[in-house]
Amino acid sequence: METKMVGALNGNITIVCNPEAAPKAEITWKKDRGNLAVGDTGRIHKLSNGNLFLSNLNYGDSGVYICVATNELGKAESYGTLEVKTQISIVRSPKTVTETMINVTAFLPCQASYDPHLDLIYIWKLNGIDIDLETDNSYKMEVSTLITGLYISRPQFKHEGIYECVAKTPLSQLTAKGQLTVIGPPGEPSGVFGQAGTVTHHSIRIFWFPGAEHGRGVDFYMIEAEIEYDKGNWETKSGSIPQLTTKVDGDTRDMRTYVVEGLKPGNGYRFRVTAVNELGYSVPSLPSDYYQTLSKEPVVAPANVRGGGGKVGDLTMVWDKLPKYDHGGSGLGYVLYWREYKEKTMDGKWEYKKFDDWETEEYVTLVGIDNFYLQYEVKVQAFNDFGRGPNSSVSLVYSAEGMPLGVPANLYCDAYNATAMVVTWEPVPDTREVMKGRVRGYQINYWYSEDEDPIYKQYIRYSGQLSEAIVIGLFDDSNFWFEVQVFNSAGLGPLSQRFIQETLHLEPQLYPQEVKVHSHGPNSVRLTWRGISTAVVEAVITGYKIYLWPANEHYRLARVIETEKFETDFVVDGIEGGKVYAVRIAGFSDGGDGKKSPTVYFTLGGHSIQIDWAVSEIRAGTSGLMYSYILLFTTVLLVMLM
Repeated sequence: METKMVGALNGNITIVCNPEAAPKAEITWKKDRGNLAVGDTGRIHKLSNGNLFLSNLNYGDSGVYICVATNELGKAESYGTLEVKTQISIVRSPKTVTETMINVTAFLPCQASYDPHLDLIYIWKLNGIDIDLETDNSYKMEVSTLITGLYISRPQFKHEGIYECVAKTPLSQLTAKGQLTVIGPPGEPSGVFGQAGTVTHHSIRIFWFPGAEHGRGVDFYMIEAEIEYDKGNWETKSGSIPQLTTKVDGDTRDMRTYVVEGLKPGNGYRFRVTAVNELGYSVPSLPSDYYQTLSKEPVVAPANVRGGGGKVGDLTMVWDKLPKYDHGGSGLGYVLYWREYKEKTMDGKWEYKKFDDWETEEYVTLVGIDNFYLQYEVKVQAFNDFGRGPNSSVSLVYSAEGMPLGVPANLYCDAYNATAMVVTWEPVPDTREVMKGRVRGYQINYWYSEDEDPIYKQYIRYSGQLSEAIVIGLFDDSNFWFEVQVFNSAGLGPLSQRFIQETLHLEPQLYPQEVKVHSHGPNSVRLTWRGISTAVVEAVITGYKIYLWPANEHYRLARVIETEKFETDFVVDGIEGGKVYAVRIAGFSDGGDGKKSPTVYFTLGGHSIQIDWAVSEIRAGTSGLMYSYILLFTTVLLVMLM
């Protein structure tokens, strides 16, 4: 026999005794060394194979049980101890129905009371199928002295159902059940189809079946349509259809219906339905089959009527071809109308041209070279095999411009510096008669030559109505010829008279040296430098420019101070304490600004700062006396220059 046995209070147990005996032994039972009254039936009885069966156990059944095996050759005994313990019970069960919102974690409690000497495990099932807690991340079981149960993380509709908690020990098990309901947006509508007999040029009646409500009633439906010529583009046709208005009278299957309007004639459509409640939108239904609306004449006109440009004497007219879904039927084409615009009257015969190719988008007609840059009224109408559609709105289109007649007058050129020239002229009147259109801009032709004949002519164009422009990239100290032409979309007008002008000598090629900063006053310093001399090819120096800026700012923000011609000593005011300044000096002349001296850094009081650029840099935004940001090792020498 098993030496130790455990039974649950109020439970059952079979004590097995299986001796080896020949001939077969007769089995009798004792308890606690006393004889045990055992019959063939009752709460305690011997089975036909000799085993002892005890039902509805109580604590008095605990004790030592002895199996006695006897045959004609002898007798043998075996014994085992039975201990009766409290039976398992579930003290906290899942609610009959637990409701949670989609994506909001739910918790189902299940807690058992049991003999702590026994092992207890919990098993969870959904709709009778074991939940694999090891592989399914949606579930997590919590077992502690405070709370025991099952968490369902971010529940979806697939997690709905009957959850079964099994509390199990080696002696017994108990089960508790509860239902989880997930509320959220409605389920996907299904079975969408159209009623062929209801199809018109612009509408159709469709039917569908609603999906699951998921704890909240449907507030309204949305119907989208996809046109056959524009697949993948779902357009909302009915955006807020109250649920109550969609019921089909007399239908017991909860079928829904609605008439979709606003369709285009002569097109294939398919439809899908979306249900909406306070918690969101359902997944759109599967699309219906395609249904063809009835054909009719086009209901829209070609758009974006425009034109202009082209050769002299042309009237160019352009429009956007109708997309296929606006054809309305077969045989699409266009009728183009035009006539000269008369400001004070709407009279005038329309000329027209018919096009049978629906992809036509442009037409050019000859109106004559004398009709340059005139306004014409233009409109376009679409037609098909079922009739003509509406006309487009009337657009004003200009005929092509003619070649300009105007000539820029009073041309004059003046050197800007050694490599640039300012060219001025009297603008051409921007009138139809002079320009045969409009002034689009001016072209300046220029070339380098000692005489009037160009060696190599270059040009530059400027847009708009101008009277002045700068030509750059010239040679210093050289003669250049200039001429100007006005232009429009047809081309260039006649040449102006020519003008020759010499560029200036070069700007100073040397920079001032020995730039020094000296103490001067409470908010000023004195700058000194060694002046520069100019070569024969350079313009005579006019003076010097001092470029001054706080060292933590960009040098393009520098304050520029001009000095007299031969001055090499200058007092700078407005210097603040606690700041580092940078200064550079350059000579300038009519030829332009010369090269700048190397940067010198200083503070109020004339302290010149030498910076090792290999290991430091000036950072914008630094405050305090020093603006140097030291990267590794920086040597800053403050030297008082007296």
